[in-house]
Amino acid sequence: MKKIFAVLALAAMTLSINAQVIVKDFFAGYTVGEKLDKGVYEEKGDEIMPNQWNQAMSSSEMTAPCCTIGEGLTYEGYNEGGLSAQFGGFPEGEKGTHTSVYSLTKGKEYAKGAYYLSAVVNFTTIGKGDFIGLAASFNGGGIRANVSTIKAGRAGFQFGVGLMKLKGQGTEVLDYNKPHLVILKLDYANQCACLYVDPDLSAGEPEEPYLKVEADIENELKHPIRGITLRNRPGFKGNIGSMRWTDSWDAAIAK
Repeated sequence: MKKIFAVLALAAMTLSINAQVIVKDFFAGYTVGEKLDKGVYEEKGDEIMPNQWNQAMSSSEMTAPCCTIGEGLTYEGYNEGGLSAQFGGFPEGEKGTHTSVYSLTKGKEYAKGAYYLSAVVNFTTIGKGDFIGLAASFNGGGIRANVSTIKAGRAGFQFGVGLMKLKGQGTEVLDYNKPHLVILKLDYANQCACLYVDPDLSAGEPEEPYLKVEADIENELKHPIRGITLRNRPGFKGNIGSMRWTDSWDAAIAK
């Protein structure tokens, strides 16, 4: 019996070592109503402003409003909390996109194995396009994978997942005004991007994702991830929160 407990303890210890929560509580230190961006990237040569949200570098003037901070979101069985980023705030007739980037690193540490970006979203309405992504540059450039949405009539919306220039589109219609857990997996080892939507959190990583896009010769995963982007687009209203950046499924959903 003691040997069994020792084996179980060793397994738990190994899991805790290998399953790492790299970043959590992405909106720590904010208050509700505050603007998301803490800084602005103006040129390629700007120094990194790490571990905070900044206005991404753009070749044209970014006039669209950035996200503001909203109340927290919860999803049953998922253990991340904190505040959220709130989409919207566009004056009538305003167009364009505002991209904010959470700058992770200048280095190459996130370039092998697999990484997971998990978040809870609750949309009232949506536009069309990606709203969260993984960037090869800390200033927001070179999106390698993203999660997008399209409208599905008046009934709801559908998620899509992108891997560089490749895209997969879901068929399941999801409800507005309801929290949905999305987990984006970028897998360098298997050269693919997977999206999981409202997965069963008690059964381990699903064998079949909600969506999967596999790399090809022209869209091969090579560059490391250095930033996480949020895009505020016209038509989007709702919130995204409870975000985690991890190196395993177990870490993404762990307490």
